[in-house]
Amino acid sequence: MINGINSADFNPGNPAAAAIRKARDEGSAEPIEALFVVATRFKKKYVYCFNKEPSLGVFETDHPLRHFAIWLTTNILFDFVVISVILANCVLLALDDPPVLPEYIFLGVYTVEMFFKIFAQGFVRHRFTYLRDGWNRLDAVVIALGYVALIPSVGNLSGFRA
Repeated sequence: MINGINSADFNPGNPAAAAIRKARDEGSAEPIEALFVVATRFKKKYVYCFNKEPSLGVFETDHPLRHFAIWLTTNILFDFVVISVILANCVLLALDDPPVLPEYIFLGVYTVEMFFKIFAQGFVRHRFTYLRDGWNRLDAVVIALGYVALIPSVGNLSGFRA
């Protein structure tokens, strides 16, 4: 048990649980300075780690915006909505002549998702922050390319946004 959490119960593929197990196995006397959120999804327990340092240097863990962002990003409905938006985006990108307005809407949804995760986790400075996760780095690059594609002189980059 580390900080009251039994890491043996968690999904082995979960990076947060792996960090807890690694600290336990190394016998580190140093406490893990993180906020842990445990969520049960489909009878499996998942651990989400958030750094205790202020997110973006401003939002403490008890700040209402960060508290809401942590609640939102660890909620299963949030994942379902994001995955549904991604699937809808893929379907529209597969069309021969996709409508333009939904592309702006999708980019807005992805940007809001990214900002909530950054508010919850922090950006890059500490452990367990947004850009320390490979999937989040990929999302950030895709979102940045989406905004680059809005520039009229730049060609179509829709293949990267799928």
